[in-house]
Amino acid sequence: LSVQNSLARVYRGTTESPRELLRQVQQTAQAAKQLLADIEGSMAADALADWPIPQLQARIHDLSMRLQGEAAIAQSVWTAMEQPGIVSEKQYAQAFDDVSATLEGLGLEWWPCRGTLIALMRYGSSEATLSDGTRHVVERDIDVMIKINGAEHYAWIARKIEIELRSRGWLGCFAKTSATWEQEPLWATRKDLLYCIKNQPYFMLLDASTYLYSDDGTEIFVHEHRTRNGTRFVPPSVGPLSRVGGVLPSRALRPFQKCQAFQRTCPCPQQPNVTLRAMLLSDWKCIALPPVSSIVGGNMSMVHLLDGLHRHGAVIERNGCVSMTRYLGQCLPDTR
Repeated sequence: LSVQNSLARVYRGTTESPRELLRQVQQTAQAAKQLLADIEGSMAADALADWPIPQLQARIHDLSMRLQGEAAIAQSVWTAMEQPGIVSEKQYAQAFDDVSATLEGLGLEWWPCRGTLIALMRYGSSEATLSDGTRHVVERDIDVMIKINGAEHYAWIARKIEIELRSRGWLGCFAKTSATWEQEPLWATRKDLLYCIKNQPYFMLLDASTYLYSDDGTEIFVHEHRTRNGTRFVPPSVGPLSRVGGVLPSRALRPFQKCQAFQRTCPCPQQPNVTLRAMLLSDWKCIALPPVSSIVGGNMSMVHLLDGLHRHGAVIERNGCVSMTRYLGQCLPDTR
């Protein structure tokens, strides 16, 4: 049990570096084998008769091989992530179609979040040309939230998503937890993130987070621990919802609205501003206005910026989708 716990600790605690994960898994497995050899060499054969030495040796081998395999997959994905390149609006739309078709084909509840949600609400696209000719690129990866029913369901869903995306030319996926060893006891966490990579003929990252509903359906959360009497404990400072204590009211999601996503639509949270403030790492006072630094070319004035956002918002809303227009009235020029 001590050996198995050591391997599990290495696996769960080293979430940022696949190379370091692989090294520590190999090191720990080798130390475990040496420990078993020392035990066998220091005790009489009859004293070891009731010890499950062969089973433990097989367990160490199977676990270490599985972890090494996952580390190798993670490393290939990490290498691709370090060479992102440039993505055009057309390429982003193609990748988004891949993701949408995959998630809808699996019958999953899902919705865009973070930067992707901002882009779709502003422009119905990943970028736009504003009224004075300047170009504003909002998003270069695809951020989504996916509902699951538990850790076992996550493993099944992650595999199904990877199989489908691979059939569409994607490289593969890498699962990890959003928690680190230092943050919380690992019994309170699970694998909740899924990174999927497309690297040919262009780079695209699908950054998917997963969530569950509370028993009464009034909240969503990412990590949980169940006590012996069935009480649910949600670690407040871990995962994508840590800014709001680990939970979000489900009324922020349901009933879902529609987001314009290029030539198609996708689910959109009922209260998108609530989900954005819960999940973004910045403290923007106004999510409707883009930072000036993200606008490429030209000397964008507030008049041109607001005019462009209103025009794009009007088109989006004519298509029955939710836009950023409703939030522009809350913005002042000094709150960008």
